[in-house]
Amino acid sequence: MALLTGLTSQGVEVPVQVDDEGRLVAEGLPGPVGPAGPAGSPGPQGIPGVPGADGSPGAAGDPGPAGPAGPAGPGVPVGGATGQVLAKASAADFDAEWVTPSGGSSGDVFIFKSANQEVVNSNTLTLDTALKFTLAPSTWYFFDITAYCYNQPTPDLLYGLLGPSLSGGGILLARENMNHNASAAGYSRAGTHVLSSYPNGQRLCSVAEYVGINYIGTIRSGTAGGDFGFAFAQVNLSAGVPVSSVTGGFLRYRQL
Repeated sequence: MALLTGLTSQGVEVPVQVDDEGRLVAEGLPGPVGPAGPAGSPGPQGIPGVPGADGSPGAAGDPGPAGPAGPAGPGVPVGGATGQVLAKASAADFDAEWVTPSGGSSGDVFIFKSANQEVVNSNTLTLDTALKFTLAPSTWYFFDITAYCYNQPTPDLLYGLLGPSLSGGGILLARENMNHNASAAGYSRAGTHVLSSYPNGQRLCSVAEYVGINYIGTIRSGTAGGDFGFAFAQVNLSAGVPVSSVTGGFLRYRQL
């Protein structure tokens, strides 16, 4: 579209509008621009662009507060004796009890003495804290006990087996063997002996050295059960001079 000057039939110059091919479109100057028309309808959705790359991870949040403490667990039943084991008392969860193993070689219990024990100023036989086990009433047991003791000659060493009363059908049958390295003159109980009752307190030596003492046999407890095992003390009281049952001894037993 172009704006030119033309002549009317009366010879008057007037502005005219012609198209690109020179044809007259209108005479006179263009009128003012009209108002904008209403907005058209939105066009169709374009094709989505390629997604952008993931952003960097944000900083970790602060830890939440600690939750409340849970209830106490069932734990292990109180009580029990040396050599006893835990066993199910019923099919209910956590229902367990301490029992003495029994029956065959699978019932063997082995206890190792891992610490020294001393007796000072006492001539009363005292059970070794490791070399003992608990007898159920009226029950047969096999046992094999080896104790290593250190004797000092002033108090001397008193030793033997100790347990609950055998009244009510109790039976003890055991072989005692005491070995040493020094002259036999220093001992009143060296060698091998057969026992049918608890020693009566005359098992002693009077030489300063280590001795080994072994008991192997069977015992049927009486109507009263209780702790049974190796015991030791001093023959003569001597202030501050101990006799000792030392590390390395062991006990093996089973209920028959």
